Amino acid sequence: MVMSTNLIQKRTQFHLSYQKVCEWVEDRGYQVVEGPDEEDACWSDVKQITIYSSQGIENRLYSLLHECGHALIRSNTKDFEYQYPAHATAELDGRRRRSDKYKVSLVEEEVEAWKRGLRLAKRLGIFIDENNYNKLKTKCLIGYFNWASETE
Repeated sequence: MVMSTNLIQKRTQFHLSYQKVCEWVEDRGYQVVEGPDEEDACWSDVKQITIYSSQGIENRLYSLLHECGHALIRSNTKDFEYQYPAHATAELDGRRRRSDKYKVSLVEEEVEAWKRGLRLAKRLGIFIDENNYNKLKTKCLIGYFNWASETE
């Protein structure tokens, strides 16, 4: 099967956009680590963003932008602790992490990270498909909403 020229051009644009975001990440002192065993995550304490490499380049780009959103949110510790107090100060395995306050704080940060990721894409002038970005955002946020609404 021969790929259409348009599809090849889009994939090339996604790769170029991904590289530009990686450069932005590195300029901020973070490292991007990709792998089939990695989860999409921002580890601000060690200045690392991990990306699950088995997803296509378009979703890797959007995941990277989202994780950059987390890096931006957490770039000022005092602001982060003020805006997301339950999440910023939660013990990883205590009652606080299972509290409604913690869950709401985490979901709020997730929503904001998607918004900031999109703004970053626009600021960098990179190629994205906003419709597909919003589809991935919705899929991911629904997972968090479902998790937050579970009762123990």
